[in-house]
Amino acid sequence: MRQYSFATNLKRERQNLEITQKELADGVHVSQNTVSDWELCKCYPPIDKIYDIAKFMKIPVSKLLSDIQENGCKVE
Repeated sequence: MRQYSFATNLKRERQNLEITQKELADGVHVSQNTVSDWELCKCYPPIDKIYDIAKFMKIPVSKLLSDIQENGCKVE
């Protein structure tokens, strides 16, 4: 798994659910800057935080970690 896949998936899923970075940050107890850094691939959250993100967004963890989009194409 490449790190940028997580960043791309997180931003896509967050926007699809119409959740702001601030709302996600508050929901998983981090700063908005941290969420921005994740989406910009500046850093990667610890595994327990990935589970918190998925739970908050009510999506499977695999949607955040997969490098395959629903149409079967790799995230580039």
